[in-house]
Amino acid sequence: SKTFFVFNTHLPHESGEKGRAARAFAAATLTAQIAQITATSKTGQPPIIVTGDFNAAADDKAEQEAVTLPFGRSFTDAFTATNQRSGPASTFYGFDSSNVGGVRIDYIWTSKVPALQVKSYRVLNDKSGNYYLSDHLPVVAELSLP
Repeated sequence: SKTFFVFNTHLPHESGEKGRAARAFAAATLTAQIAQITATSKTGQPPIIVTGDFNAAADDKAEQEAVTLPFGRSFTDAFTATNQRSGPASTFYGFDSSNVGGVRIDYIWTSKVPALQVKSYRVLNDKSGNYYLSDHLPVVAELSLP
């Protein structure tokens, strides 16, 4: 049997520089905690999957520099790791399916060492009438363990 770790998070949502600093601190703390927890694995360095609402827009340069680029030193963004993508690129719409200006703030990250293969990535956009079932759309990735 293969051992792997899965972590889920929800980083602070405050806007502006204060929120960005809080997200950067939370991402750094999470990375340190993941390293500490996975160091106890008796099978060597295990594959790691991290999911969650990072509240860091993928297309916002300041958010990338504060949150996603530092996190990306140890992890690969599943969205960018495959060409087999389906569904909308954005994951946050605030329940309203007519909102075409959503943003991608929900991520699936996979460890770089050992690397996991991302076979596919999709965002589900099922809705009930004119509304999504949540303010965030579910993100799904098919992964292969090393």
